[in-house]
Amino acid sequence: MYRFCTKYLLHRTEQLLYNAALCNTRCFTNRNMLKLKERGMLQDIFPDNSSQEIIDLLNSGQQCVYAGFDPTAQSLHIGNLLVLVNLLHWQRAGQRVVALVGGATGLIGDPSGRTNERIALDPSFLNAVDLVGQIGRHFRMGTMLSRHSVQSRLASEGGMSFTEFCYQIFQAYDWLQLLQKYDCRFQVGGNDQMGNIMSGHDLISRLTKTKVYGLTLPLITSESGDKFGKSSGSAIWLDSRKTSPFQLYQFFIRVKDSDVGKLLKLFSFEPPGTIDEFVQKHQTKPELRIAQKKLAEQVTLLVHGEEGLRSALQSSATLYEGSLEALGKLNTSELSHMFEGATVCELLLEPGTTLLDLALRAKCFATEGDARRIISAGGFYINQQRAMNIDEVLSATTHILPNNVSLVRVEFSEFCSRGSPPLSRLKVAVSDS
Repeated sequence: MYRFCTKYLLHRTEQLLYNAALCNTRCFTNRNMLKLKERGMLQDIFPDNSSQEIIDLLNSGQQCVYAGFDPTAQSLHIGNLLVLVNLLHWQRAGQRVVALVGGATGLIGDPSGRTNERIALDPSFLNAVDLVGQIGRHFRMGTMLSRHSVQSRLASEGGMSFTEFCYQIFQAYDWLQLLQKYDCRFQVGGNDQMGNIMSGHDLISRLTKTKVYGLTLPLITSESGDKFGKSSGSAIWLDSRKTSPFQLYQFFIRVKDSDVGKLLKLFSFEPPGTIDEFVQKHQTKPELRIAQKKLAEQVTLLVHGEEGLRSALQSSATLYEGSLEALGKLNTSELSHMFEGATVCELLLEPGTTLLDLALRAKCFATEGDARRIISAGGFYINQQRAMNIDEVLSATTHILPNNVSLVRVEFSEFCSRGSPPLSRLKVAVSDS
């Protein structure tokens, strides 16, 4: 699992670097990364009052920055994307970037921002005795216990294991090693990483004379205060096998007007001034959601590339813009992503099958009475065309598109029928949307 996640993260980072080049040209004319605060991408710096030192160091020549990632997670997610976009800004400004997948830290599990213990990776070899003996002596219990991540876990119902308590030692050692090998003097991470960053800074200060600096990113929340990156309680993943390009695109299309400007600054590479002008234009006709579309396109392009964006746009046009041509071009994989989680039943398209037969067999309605009433009232659509005649007989040439797909919509619910010409089987997927 560790090796797989490492290769996956490296592959995804390479893809993001390439996709970032597609999004826009370079936006920075200098190496001062503290300008990211204008985008809302910096929460705090450590040590305090070191801003001018950081600016001078960044402008003196190429610097190295790193961020760590958890290899025990199922995939990278939207929260990770903010860190990766931050690293991409550094890279686009000519700085050297390191994306570190935790080895020993992955074996232990970071308690930061969690109320339960992470699943540890299975080690093939780890000599912790030498590390604790040589490095552990430089840490003080009082300081370690004072960290916010430790305090919150100790106060939780599940408490905190000794293994997790030692996590900050291992992350601090990571930074020390990166400093020695790559002269890495900067670490970025979420705002829950400040305690671990401080531990690394303390260790390096004790063992070297080199000044190092930590920068944290803000926790993204919606206007209501909810943690950003969740959809109906589920995380929004960057792995297309877990969250399709269409689902990612639709997640960003649905963000509120009050949040879209902030998110454009966080997840796109447009200059802040350009984004402000774009949001002002959006506010003149908010019903068109042009700012949300820009955001969704930028993020989908960044994460899934040109092909992923094409698929997302085509799927969206199919469902929400009435494009029969787009619907007829969808392949099986795209259909399964669009109607993920839907129930599936098999139907035989026999001669004489009517609209009412289809609606009942596909379980579009709870009762036959509901079906007759809603269809006759104009609440039933096939391929975006209203169908009101319950006795209308289905035809392969009229009701099934070239890719053997029919889109059936009932009021605010959508149903997808898949089949082939007469006397073939139909797969009917029913969506809750």
